[in-house]
Amino acid sequence: MWAIVMFDLPVQTKEQRREATAYRHLLKDLGFQMVQLSVYARYSVTSATSLRLASTLSAYLPKGGEVRILRVTDRQWSQGFRFCNGDPSDIEQAPAPLLLF
Repeated sequence: MWAIVMFDLPVQTKEQRREATAYRHLLKDLGFQMVQLSVYARYSVTSATSLRLASTLSAYLPKGGEVRILRVTDRQWSQGFRFCNGDPSDIEQAPAPLLLF
């Protein structure tokens, strides 16, 4: 399951820019990868994990900010399209599962 986070944060004042930067750092700390400037994505093995992430991101959302979180299956994600400079490009793949033994 992929969680796609799209957000708009106010950046009019120095304090708002600081909070926006902290929010981006939080996304990276939670394992999200930047897809575009205000779009981040993360693969989660279970649906419960993405629900927990949504709760965390909601709790830390700066005042005046707006966030939208989409949850898509791995199959839906892999059927997406990606273009760079007008040319088709590969979609990010789900990370390989960890092998403990």
